Amino acid sequence: MRVYSKEEIIEMEDLYALQELDVVYYQLSKGELGWLEFIKGKYSIADYVYSNLYNGILALERLEMSKVLDDDCKGFGKAAMLSDDSGLQRLFFWLYIEEE
Repeated sequence: MRVYSKEEIIEMEDLYALQELDVVYYQLSKGELGWLEFIKGKYSIADYVYSNLYNGILALERLEMSKVLDDDCKGFGKAAMLSDDSGLQRLFFWLYIEEE
């Protein structure tokens, strides 16, 4: 199991290779954990992250994650109140599957 860090995700030119994986494992940063605590109970994506977080490592499954992001903001592919400069937001954006 390969676990990606914020720095690795931000340094990657693109994330096409990650789109081929069934599950992407990501270590949340302190700032991302703070964001998660701040939005807890306010957005569906927070519930999704909490239910798939183990010892600070998030297991992201593309289709399920995309549906949850759509619950909060249909078709946008980004999490509410999360900086575009974060590795987690970059993962959400690149792994998001738009509904047809």
